[in-house]
Amino acid sequence: MRGIFFRIYGVIYTLCLKYFYKNIKIKGKIVSSGFFSVEISKSATLDIVGTIVLRSNVLIAARNGAKLIIKDGCFFNRDVSIVCRESIEIGKNSIFGEGVKIYDNNHKVINGKISNNKFDTEKIIIGSYCWIGNGVNILKGSIIQNKTIIGAMSLVKGRLSRAGIYVGVPVKFLSPLKTIQYD
Repeated sequence: MRGIFFRIYGVIYTLCLKYFYKNIKIKGKIVSSGFFSVEISKSATLDIVGTIVLRSNVLIAARNGAKLIIKDGCFFNRDVSIVCRESIEIGKNSIFGEGVKIYDNNHKVINGKISNNKFDTEKIIIGSYCWIGNGVNILKGSIIQNKTIIGAMSLVKGRLSRAGIYVGVPVKFLSPLKTIQYD
């Protein structure tokens, strides 16, 4: 019964997004197994290019002037937050573990004070066929190559120069990937 409810919820939520928000383009559908939230400013854009799967308590947010692109086949587990103030692009068939946080921004510090409404921003790119482990934080300016694995509880800040397995705070290259089969 619960599964049917959330399938209907996902369909209705997707239809509402398509109908009421001209700055949201969904070429596919949002499949959910729990409540999720999409917050889009009028001057921001969200493109979902294909079908994505969301578990409970996922937040997808694009603030003033931001551009957020999520490609086909992505899976977002429980408690994932994506907050975009400039630009975030997520490639196809990438998997995000529980509690992943993706922020292309941080608060500015002006004259020694932290501003609550001014931000430094820098684009994030997450490639296709990536596996982002449980509790990973991805910060502004990060670029993750296609077919990369980020180990649980890691911190990504900056460009990862090659595909492979990365772990740690901040992440460090651990090893190249052996042959991996993708569905």
